[in-house]
Amino acid sequence: METYKKELEKQLALLNKLVKLSDNNLKRYCDIPDECILTSSRGNVHQYYRRDLESGKRKYLRKNKLNEIRPIIQKEYERKLNNELHSQLSRVKSFLKNYDISMITDVYSKTCDAKRSLITPIIMPDEEYIEKWFHDNPSGQNTYPVKVTFETMNGENVKSKSEKIIADMLLKEGIPYVYEPRLSLDGGIYKYPDFATLNIGTRKTIYWEHFGRLSDEGYCLSNFNKLMIYERNGIVLGDNLIITMESEDMPLEIRSVKENIKSYLK
Repeated sequence: METYKKELEKQLALLNKLVKLSDNNLKRYCDIPDECILTSSRGNVHQYYRRDLESGKRKYLRKNKLNEIRPIIQKEYERKLNNELHSQLSRVKSFLKNYDISMITDVYSKTCDAKRSLITPIIMPDEEYIEKWFHDNPSGQNTYPVKVTFETMNGENVKSKSEKIIADMLLKEGIPYVYEPRLSLDGGIYKYPDFATLNIGTRKTIYWEHFGRLSDEGYCLSNFNKLMIYERNGIVLGDNLIITMESEDMPLEIRSVKENIKSYLK
């Protein structure tokens, strides 16, 4: 089940930064008096008034006097903003302290086996979901013969050194994957992407194609057609499709593999 703890921690870091900035801004206005500035507006025309301390009546301010009240209004804004930032910071800290999304799936996983066998959980625990995902996405479905293969750390035989690098890195990062599953697409078309991977948090299947012969015009045209078919079937680059590439002059960049794993699968 997807957890938003990392995103909340980013928000907390941002709030801490804004609170510090706001605290410093407010200090700059400590010598500015607290005064209620009255206003009235008609469309885009605004009028400003100061209240006379003796009579209590409001006194209209001409445009050439607006700079007198600008710091007063700014201080009022800074004070309200500061109060809201501290309030938000307190609430996010409190929420994060008690936030543990895994407790939802723990209700099922910590139930005894006898009762769990009779329960249909609202959310399947990660381990069971991954097991089902592997069952639904069998590996090694492309039977096209190749002369040379490379064995991955997971024991598959893949068609290139670059595919081995990708597979080994997925395994190292704990990303569930299968090599060359069969995709049944519209029009009775079958395709065999290099990898199907699973983002455990979002439970989203993301396909990974590595194009390793970009110097070959025919190869490029064939894979361009494949991408067109993918897109017509809802498999779209940047959403549920990752692409890495290389040519004779430009080998696969390990950095690119790592960034794709971090961006789409973590």
